[in-house]
Amino acid sequence: MSQAESTPPGPVRPIAYCNWHQGLSDTARLIRVEEAATGPGGLLYACDLCQQKHGLTPLADQT
Repeated sequence: MSQAESTPPGPVRPIAYCNWHQGLSDTARLIRVEEAATGPGGLLYACDLCQQKHGLTPLADQT
């Protein structure tokens, strides 16, 4: 039995693109939904560090 077969998989960690520092992050959360009159809108994500640095609040935490 190989090492890969005997090691249980770890937890799945979603990876998203942080629009503020322009890189991948496993702590990124949705900050804003941009709507467009024509064409596709967009979703903006920020990692924990960028949320703190820029004073951003995740969409799910906004009231």
